This record gives sequence, structure tokens and C-alpha cells, in this order.
Amino acid sequence: MPPKLSIIIPTFDRCAILRKALGALIVQESVHDFEILVISHDDASDDTPQMVQELNKQSRIAIRFYSEPGYDKHYAVNTGFKKANGDILALIDDDILVPQHWVKSILAAYESDDVNCAGGAIRIKWVNGSPPKWLTPYLNIFGQISYGEQFKELKTESINAGNFTIRRSVAFRVKGYNPCNALMDKLIGDGETGLVNKVRDCGLKVHWIPEIECQHVQDASKVSIDYVVKRFSLQGATDAYTLYRMHRWDQMGLQQQALNYSYKAAQEKVLTDFHSKETRQEQHIRHLFNSHYFQQLSSSLCRLLWDQQQKEFYDHQDWLDNPLFFQNGTKLSPATQGSPQIEVDPMLSQISKHYNTSLEQLCSLLDAYLCHRWKGINIDESAALYGAGKHTKKLLEIITKNNLQPPAFIIDDNPKCATIRGVKVIATKDVETISLSTIILSSDVLQKQMRMRCEHIFRAEVEIIDLYAGLPQGPFLTSGQC
Repeated sequence: MPPKLSIIIPTFDRCAILRKALGALIVQESVHDFEILVISHDDASDDTPQMVQELNKQSRIAIRFYSEPGYDKHYAVNTGFKKANGDILALIDDDILVPQHWVKSILAAYESDDVNCAGGAIRIKWVNGSPPKWLTPYLNIFGQISYGEQFKELKTESINAGNFTIRRSVAFRVKGYNPCNALMDKLIGDGETGLVNKVRDCGLKVHWIPEIECQHVQDASKVSIDYVVKRFSLQGATDAYTLYRMHRWDQMGLQQQALNYSYKAAQEKVLTDFHSKETRQEQHIRHLFNSHYFQQLSSSLCRLLWDQQQKEFYDHQDWLDNPLFFQNGTKLSPATQGSPQIEVDPMLSQISKHYNTSLEQLCSLLDAYLCHRWKGINIDESAALYGAGKHTKKLLEIITKNNLQPPAFIIDDNPKCATIRGVKVIATKDVETISLSTIILSSDVLQKQMRMRCEHIFRAEVEIIDLYAGLPQGPFLTSGQC
């Protein structure tokens, strides 16, 4: 008789800690209703296969080992999905310790046909000392999660792959587990979050099972600010994948979102420097982590503008039966024929590379964004900029540098000069002498007031364009940083 539950454990060269996880599973109260599948990569070099084989001989529970050629976790998870015999699939990490009633509680919850995907709490079990106090607000980075003590439906929340369950039929229906770790060992996929989203997209519910709480073993001696910074950066890349798959932005939308998050990164960088790590450590650390998170989120979205391979990776749907394979960042399977090529400004190909500061990234991305916006406007003899201040001077520098068509005129309520970079400046009171069809608001702060002023002067006779529509409140160009 096939088991009701298949427990899948991805692992790689972590034999000692995996043995502890398996040790907690083989003493479950329910010993006849489940099997264990350990999935490792072909390149693994430790004694995991031998240890699993030895433990299988000693245990009343079937423990099977499989080797997976695809790099990274999602390949291992999907191999487990396909090799499993159980109608219910459970996914845990190799450093998770489950209580003795864990399997029994899962099976009890799945007696309801309404339960198709569910998760449980994860608490951190620290070894080798205690973590620093500053880490307390960030334990979720280490997998800690809890949504209370009551069984319930999760409307929007995700669940952690360290304690995750799903019906096998549903896992196949939604085409498996999305990438998590991939492309040059970067955490760029949405993994279990994507799986949960796909389940909800099918009209099915996701539930919380409080009885299946488990422990996540973590080494306190390895915790450092640099390590958590890296985890926040990886989370930014992960969230870029999730957000793109939710919204499917076009090129302009991607630029807006990348600029938006780059601006937030710059703000957080300023606040990081403002709060001294000696006297205001808590605030300094919070803004430091946030700046790296937003910077990586922005870079990952921007990369989709020029890296066709990365975009194909983000767009791919079926990771169960038709996965894409990558090794060291290179796609191994044949390229998709007829993939649309994206025309990109040359400077965009540089933006997603790691800049020394988020401010530098913001300035470069802003240049590219404004160029793209300007190219989308019909600049003819009746197009004018409104405003003759610092923003106009910097905007015209960008236009000149990139060989773009300048506006025919600049309009200002109180002009202080006759021309700016060769473009004639006209007072608002004299606009009746020229023909206007388009006015571009030349401000990154006062767009609302300027639009009202233009609407009062020109009524509905001209098109009014805000270059920063859809972006957060500035300043950008006039901040003194770009």
C-alpha cells in the first residue's frame, strides 16, 4: 500500500545535520503512513548516500536517496515531487527538527478536502551560543515564521519551504516549484512564495496548521552584520522575481519600478550614514539592511531590460516537466526560438552591475529613465518645457549628452535668462505669441502645482506631461546627488 505522505528533503554536503533531521522523522508517532526522499546534487562529495542507505536499513520507514544533475534547490524539490509516491507532499530543509506528532498532525489536517496547501510555524534553535541582540527584529531572514495558534486560511501570507505541505495533484497542476537558488548561486526565484501564489491563482486555499511547528537549527557563531546584509540583498532579488511575475511590467513599467526602488535605496543609504553605528546602532543597522535590499531589488528589475536570458528565466512557467537548466549563469538547454528582442539604451546594460553606492545607481538609472521618457514624447516645434530652473538645466544636459531632440522653447513665469543651452526662454505672459501643443513639466518636486498653473493658463488646449508620473515624490535631479 503506497504511503499517504512523502517527505522531501533537498540537501548538499550536509551529512551531519541531515542525520539529525532524519533522526527526528524516524521516531514519529505515525510510522506506517509516510516515506522520506533525500535529494542531493550530482557534485555532492560527502557520505550522505551511504548514511541514508544505512539509516534506511535500520528504520521501519522507507528512506530513499536520489541524485539530481540540475543545480540549485528547485531542481531537487521538483525531482522529489516526481519521485514521490504519497498523495500529500511535505517539504522541509535538511536542518529542520520536527516534533513526534508532526506527520500525524499533517495527515489529520489533510483529511479535509478543503486543505490543498498548508504550512506551519518555524522557530529558531540556536547552537554554539546566542545571537546578538540586534538580530531580534530580523529572525524571519533565518526562516522564523508564525501566524498564530489557530488553524485558518491564509488569504495573502506565504509559508516557508522549511515546513511546507501540498497535495501532489496540486503540485503537478501548478507546474511545480519555482526557482529559489539559481544563476550563479544567486537567490533570484520566488520558490515557495511562487508556489503559494500559483495555488491561489487556481482558486484553491492555503492554510495554516499550528500543530506542525518545527525548529530550524542555526549556528549563532556565524551570525554577523555582513551575513545579514547579504541575506537582505538576496531577498531583494527574490522579491524582484515575485513582483515581476505578479505584474508583468512592460519596459516603461520596469524602468519606473527600478527607479522607484533605487530612490528608496538612496534614501536608506543617507539614513544609514546619518545614524552612527556607535551611538544609534539599531537605526543604523535597520537602514543599512534596507538600503541593500532596495538596491538589489532595483538592480534585478533593471536587468530584465537588457538581459534576454534573465527575462526568459523570469517568464518561464513549467519548472516541473520542462525546466530550463543553467550552470555558472549560462543556459544549457537550447535557446527559445523567436524570443522577442528588447531595444535598450546602451547605458541600461551597465545599471544592474554593482555600483559602489546606491546613489550612483540611482543617478545612472535616472539618466536612462529620462532618456526613455523623452524619446516617447513627440518633440516638435510646438513642444516646450515649463520651468527654467536647476531641473531644466540638468535635464537639457542629459538631452544634449544623449543627442536627443531638445524642446522648441522653455516657458517660465519669471525668466532670469534669455536661453538655456541654446533653447529660448519665453515668459508665460508672452506665450500667446507662439503655438504650443505639448508642455513638459520641468520639475521633480512641484509637478502638481505646475500642472494646476498650466491648466489655468492653457485650459485644455495643450497636452501636459509629467516626466516623473508613477514615481515617488522627488527630488531626483535637483537633490544635489545626481
